[in-house]
Amino acid sequence: MAALLKRLHHISLHVSNAEKVAGDLVSKFKFSLFATRLTDTSRQLAFRKGAAVFIVNERQNQSGKSTHQVMSWYEKLFGFQRFFIKSDEDVDEGFVVNHKDVGLRLTAMEYWKCSEAGITLPSVDKKEPDCKFVIAESLPGQGKNQVDTFLEQHGAPGIQHIGLYTKDIVSSAQAMAHAGVQFFSPPDAYYTEVGKQQEIEEAGHSPQLLAQNGILLDTDLCQDPLPQTTSSEKKRHLLQLFTKPLFTEDTFFLELIERRGATGFGEGNIRALWRSVQAHMENQTVDSQGEGSKKTMQSGQY
Repeated sequence: MAALLKRLHHISLHVSNAEKVAGDLVSKFKFSLFATRLTDTSRQLAFRKGAAVFIVNERQNQSGKSTHQVMSWYEKLFGFQRFFIKSDEDVDEGFVVNHKDVGLRLTAMEYWKCSEAGITLPSVDKKEPDCKFVIAESLPGQGKNQVDTFLEQHGAPGIQHIGLYTKDIVSSAQAMAHAGVQFFSPPDAYYTEVGKQQEIEEAGHSPQLLAQNGILLDTDLCQDPLPQTTSSEKKRHLLQLFTKPLFTEDTFFLELIERRGATGFGEGNIRALWRSVQAHMENQTVDSQGEGSKKTMQSGQY
């Protein structure tokens, strides 16, 4: 016995950001939420408008593991420990960057093979971990962004970039550029924003030279300066430079990093890096669309 197909019953969507799709269904298309189903690894939201039904399926990132589960795994198997990017960072929420065009949650961990024994390196006052890494998540409601693009093109969570230490970032940048390496260019406004030129000069660098090489600078205030130190000596600096993706997909790039006492991750530079990567992604989209058109388009970068 066969039944006749009279009409479409429902449409099921698998998405990485349920809030964005749900918001559009409710605000733009006037659907109403009438059922939800939550599990440890996913959630389903059902919306109805008349006879039309949409079911939105979302999984907690593409590995099914939360940030805390990932951190616990690294702690248990490799001895990593939580590293607070800022002193006032929320233990559960991590370091949150939530601005108009940037929505990120960052959680950091560190490891040094002798840290459990309390042994410090002889060349510094405090032990400096051998390895640090940051887990990055996009905040809900941000729309398409570089974190989602990485997950899609990489096929799963993974390493977005690796930081390479250098004692002279300007010389390293110039040598790599001469060898053909391409770097992200921060927005021009980064070097002209209020106080940035003075900050760069106080660190002993030329704003023009850093801008020419696309180098970012962030300043840390020492938490425990010596009584006899001056105000300028209380500041620690971090310089960063990022290559463009090394492969066809936007899934992996390198970072050059020069530390002058700073131990963080350049949280003051996060927005500049985010905007640089977003601009690169948008230019890549324009270029790919332009390949099939008779019209040519320029990215606007010279």
